[in-house]
Amino acid sequence: MIITQCTTFQAADIGKYAWGRLAYFQNVEAVTRQIMELHLLPDAHRNNARKQATQIRQCLMQAREYYEAARTVSLATRPVLLYYAIMSLALTEILMKQSADSRLEKLRESHGCHGLQLVIANAISPSDNLCDVATALRAKPQTAANGSARGTFEIWRRSSRELPIVGQWSTPNDGTNTATIGPRAMIFGADAEPGPYPDNGLSLLDALQGLPQMTEALGTYGVMPKLVRATCAANWEHADQEHTISIMVHPSARESMDAFMSLVAFAPCGIHRIHITEFPGGLHLEFPATINVPVRLPWGICTDISNSWFSTRQESLNEFGLIYVALHIAGNFARYYPEKWLSHIEVSSPLALVIDRLTEVAFDRVPLLIASELARRYFVAK
Repeated sequence: MIITQCTTFQAADIGKYAWGRLAYFQNVEAVTRQIMELHLLPDAHRNNARKQATQIRQCLMQAREYYEAARTVSLATRPVLLYYAIMSLALTEILMKQSADSRLEKLRESHGCHGLQLVIANAISPSDNLCDVATALRAKPQTAANGSARGTFEIWRRSSRELPIVGQWSTPNDGTNTATIGPRAMIFGADAEPGPYPDNGLSLLDALQGLPQMTEALGTYGVMPKLVRATCAANWEHADQEHTISIMVHPSARESMDAFMSLVAFAPCGIHRIHITEFPGGLHLEFPATINVPVRLPWGICTDISNSWFSTRQESLNEFGLIYVALHIAGNFARYYPEKWLSHIEVSSPLALVIDRLTEVAFDRVPLLIASELARRYFVAK
């Protein structure tokens, strides 16, 4: 269930904007109609759709309370409250996108757990460097007796999808030398269940390195992100009467650029229509915006109309999923190891400061990403 439309916005308070969009989904009758249209349900299933719409409303109400409570407390408990907020929001996405088998009472029958479990590899001292401490904190999958993954996170993961890459799309106006330029979703991932969550889980460092908003905080401690930054656009080529997608990858470390390009693939039949221009530290990639030239790009995250970030590793979690894993680790570390967590806060350790930044990111991005999923339209900042 891929999102193919986008809406751009300007807002000083992104969280407030996102919750304003989410308010629509507390209207049970409107959401009932949307569920029926989305899943092509006959009228005989209206009661089931209404039950899911009601549960979406209830999960949103609870998520908003956790979210607002998190805004009023210190870092000592903020990650805990934000983790429960993101869990409640994940349930709203499940209820909107999945079948009646994913109603809350059905989920509790075999998936009545978080789906992730915190594992700590060592003592996590405040004097440890960020790489060591963030690698030692890991979220492993919870499994059933037969070894299969289970829980809320696993159910959410199965229907999660990569969000589109948005850029400026230029279209000529007939009979003139002018063009209309505006934002458009133009690069899409596959509408298929992503790869399984690793048996060994992901570390906090793994999750943070995939989030664009964490690059500056990580860079303070000499940690490189697993991303390259790019600007995407589509221009009309009059000679060929088609659009050409342009991806300008901004200067990055050599190893990051090499890792990015190792994940880019084109079908042999279209290789002659691909143009790659290298410049110091970066490159410019152009190819036709047509299904006749299949292109495989690594997973991307679009933070605003001018900036997209492509992964330099084989990714299987979207932005929401990476924040979900990171908040699970941070929230459960704070909840179950208060003596360790408070010792980090007391000295403003690298771990404490990076998690503080993570919570700032979550306040903006988490409700915005779920608003996009429920509205089936990607909300992107101008």
